[in-house]
Formats: sequence, C-alpha cells, structure tokens
Amino acid sequence: MTLRRGFAVLLLIFISVGIYYPAIFAGANSVDDIHIITAYLNIDNFDLKSLFLPGSSGYYYRPILGLTFIFDKFVWGLNESFMHLENILFHGLNVVIVFLISEHVARRYSIEERLVPFCAALLFAVHPINSESVSWIAGRTDLIAGIFISLSILFLLIAMQRENVFIGLIAAVVFLISCLTKEVAVCALPGLLAIVAFHDSQDSLLHGLMKRWFFAATLSFSAITYFLFRFFAFRHGDSGINIVTNSVNAPTFDLLNNIRVILKVSGFYFKKIFIPWPLNFAIVRISDYYVIAGVILIITLVYMLYKRGLIHAFFLTSICVTAPALLVALARMAWTPVAERYLYIPCITFSVAISILVYKNMNQCSTRIKNLLYLLIVVFFIICSYSTVRRVMIWQSNIALFEDTLKNSPDFYLAKNELVYALQQIGRNDEAKKLMLSIEAPENSKRGGKLVDGNRAAIIAADGDLNGAKKLLLRNIEDSGSMYPSIAERIISINMKLISGERNSIKIKELRNEILTLLLKLQEQSGDPFYYYRIGQFHLSIGDRTTAQRSFSEAYLKSPEGAYYKPAAKKLAEKLK
Repeated sequence: MTLRRGFAVLLLIFISVGIYYPAIFAGANSVDDIHIITAYLNIDNFDLKSLFLPGSSGYYYRPILGLTFIFDKFVWGLNESFMHLENILFHGLNVVIVFLISEHVARRYSIEERLVPFCAALLFAVHPINSESVSWIAGRTDLIAGIFISLSILFLLIAMQRENVFIGLIAAVVFLISCLTKEVAVCALPGLLAIVAFHDSQDSLLHGLMKRWFFAATLSFSAITYFLFRFFAFRHGDSGINIVTNSVNAPTFDLLNNIRVILKVSGFYFKKIFIPWPLNFAIVRISDYYVIAGVILIITLVYMLYKRGLIHAFFLTSICVTAPALLVALARMAWTPVAERYLYIPCITFSVAISILVYKNMNQCSTRIKNLLYLLIVVFFIICSYSTVRRVMIWQSNIALFEDTLKNSPDFYLAKNELVYALQQIGRNDEAKKLMLSIEAPENSKRGGKLVDGNRAAIIAADGDLNGAKKLLLRNIEDSGSMYPSIAERIISINMKLISGERNSIKIKELRNEILTLLLKLQEQSGDPFYYYRIGQFHLSIGDRTTAQRSFSEAYLKSPEGAYYKPAAKKLAEKLK
C-alpha cells in the first residue's frame, strides 16, 4: 500500500483530534486541575527568574510546564475548554513526530513501505493507555515532555545519519528542555545512549559510544545541566530528591521486599503497555503474580542488550523512562502507587519499535497468514479506538470518572472523597453526605486521611455536632504540613460558632485563646500580613483595643500596596489610638 507522506500526516492528525475531541467539553478534574487553575489565576505578574530559580525548597521542578500555564492565563484566562484543546493538539503533535521517527528507523531496516510508520503513529494515537494524560489537564506534563523527548530522538537520528554535530547539539538542547518539563525525562538518557550506540547494529555498546562520542557526550552534558538547574533552583532543600533518598536509607528498608515490589510493578507496566485493559484512574492494588511478568521483562532486557539493534534500543528507552514510576511505588510519592499516565512517554518509543518488529516478522509468514494478521491488526486498532473514545467520554464528568474508578478500586477512600465533592457540585447533597460518612481512611494514610477527616468534619458540623467535628480536626492538625491552614481555619470557624452558643465564661475564654493561638501560628507560617488584620479584628471583638491597634498598625505597615484591607487597617489603627 502506497501512502503519500502529506496525506498520512493529515490523516493521523484527523484521527488524533477526532478521537479526543469530546475532551474539549470536559471541565476541570477535582484532582490537581482545580488547584493548578487556582494557583495560576492568582499570579498577577510574570517573572521568568522566579519560575526557573524560585530560591526556595521544592518537590517538582517543571519551569517549562509552568510557562505553558502562564501562557494560558494571559491568553485565554485558563479557560478549561482551551486547555483541553491544547492537550489534544499536543498529543496530535506527538503522533506526527512518532510518524517521522518511525520513517527514519524503518529506513534503517530497509523498509520503504510507509504503512509501517503510519501504523506506529496510529498505535500511539489510539492506544488507550494514553487517554488519561490527554483527557486530564494535569496530564499535560507528560504530553509536553513527550514532545521534547521525541524531538530529541528525531534530531539525534538525523544527526547521526548525516554526521552533523550541529543537529546533534539541537538534540541535546531539546533533551534538556524535556527534563525541565518533567523530571522523569532525565531517565531517558540511558535509552538515548543506547540509540547512539546501536545506531549501527554491528557495533558493540562501548564501540558505538566511542564511535559517536560527541552525541553521547552532549546528551550526558544536558542531563548534568538539568541537575545543576535543579540544585540552584532549590537552594533551601529539594524535597523530591530527599523523599527518594530517605526511602532508600530508611531504617525499615527491606531489600528483598523492595525487589519484589520492583518486579511486580515492572511486570504490571510491561503487561499494561501490551494489554491496557482494564483502564483505571486510581490503581491501588496489583496482583503478586505480576512478579512473573517482571522476571520476563528482566530476561527480555538482557536479550535486547545482547541483540544490540536499533529497535531494541527503542524498547530500552521505554523501559528507562518507566523506571521513575518504580520509585513512585516504593516511596509512595503520588496519590496512587501505580498509574496509567506514567506510560505515555514510554508508549512513544514502544510504538515505534513494536510496529517495525511486527512488520519484520510478518514478512517471514506465508501470504495466507499475513492476510490474517493484517485483519487482526485492523480489528485491534478498532478495539483500541473504541476503548479510547469510551474512556474520553467517561473523563468528561467527574462523577462518571470516580464512579468508574470505584468500580475498579471499590475500597479506595480518596476516590470516594472525590466523588463526594463531585456530587456536592451538582447539588446531590444527601448522596454526598451518606457516602462521606461511610469513608474510613487507613491509619497510615497521612495527608489523605487528613483530607477525608476534614471533609467529614464539615458534614458533621453542618449537622450541628460541632464538638465531634472539632475532635476530627484536632487529631489531624499535628504534622499536617501544607494542610495546616485549611485545618486551622475550620477549627477557628467551629470555635466561633461554639462561642456564640456558650454560656460558661471560662470555656469562652479557652475557645478565644485557641482562636488567637491558631491565628498567630497561621501568620507565622505564612508570613501573610492579612493575618495581622484578622488578629486585630479578633482583639477588637473581645474589647482589647490596645492590642487590636497594634495589630492593625502591623497589617497596614507590612501589607503590599493595593491590598484590599490596607486602607481599612490604617483607618482602624488611627481610630483606636
């Protein structure tokens, strides 16, 4: 079959956009999307330096991703439909780059049939495993990092074919940009070095790297540069690196058990990229039988290193980029130990390699068998397309998504919590209340348990049990980290209601002291002068005019120009003198 290049590209774009088109009508997901939109809506000025060098401690370092959200803010006000459209277009661009990479690799294997790179790109376009990253606004990080990694591979292949060092430099720079988009991209380096080494299949690993040392050196330099960027960006502590380091050095570190977990999770992802079903937003438990698949993957890895082919280097790249997902499972660095979105970038190189491998093996079959295989491939693409469209439709509604999630993970308390929020958003409050009160968070759930208890406290308080709600909140306030402000504010609100109905003066004094202590700690933690204004209001409400005057003065002197409470603080400070 002869396909014109331009027609193939246009058809791939049409298919990609067509399959994901319904996502444009989806809203913001309550997991991450709303927080991202809120955070960037509150940014008034664009500061490039603070984006790349925040000068504080941090977990994620993704300045390129931040640039895209800042663009969204100033161009179309973080409109959800436009942000979903961007995700679809980013995915479409990735599909086209996969096609171009596959063309190049196919020629290395003397395959001139354009149907092969078309099928590779089509597989990536419709693969159901990619639906989470494309449908979720927060999944953009995988899409953009994928674009830059795939561009780096494309430029690298062209540079080695033409022996052009300038294009090789471009490949290295683009690889650095991918790392600045999502940190896991740096783990593609061993795979990229394998592509360099195995570009000519007759070369050994060492000989291939020495022969094309310039390309290997520039890619390695990009990885080093990324870590230097990250070091200078987080001069006051890199919590992301610390979590991984502390997990490995923890007194409870169990080497044999961690090897078992690594094999199990590796086997799960190995199966998932071939057989993505069932699709699930929150995968919290996987079978121990996946250890067997993990062992098979290790054997396959050794075999690919032995074979030293270019397509084997692409498989190796997929494995390398999946490796950080194993750390997530070990260190519990995300809300679920495993996730489908971690396979978006690995699926890029996987689609290229598997398509060429299948074609090479099909050519050795008889015509009858070959025709049967062509039919099976067409059926497979139809099933994948249907599955992806169905998944995109589910992602259109938070209620549909979390109901589907609970079908697959019925005991996952955080998914229940998100479903409660979704039900409340559309006024189904009785259902939300019943579900919320049924949630039991595990003892070691840390942040998740605090979140659930906070929401349960809100429902209990609304029913009039203020002391019961307060008890839930107080047990979570210690070591609450970034959740301290929300917990403290809820306790303050409950105390104010308790005071209004209290007749015992001693109890009233205790409640007031609690409120004041919480406000002072909130101010200390945040450094926000608005809390001085609130402290002043509190002292004024209990008749302590002298302390109130000092607090209003602090609020006026330390608040930024344009703060809405600044004139009021000044007026009250002068009035109370």
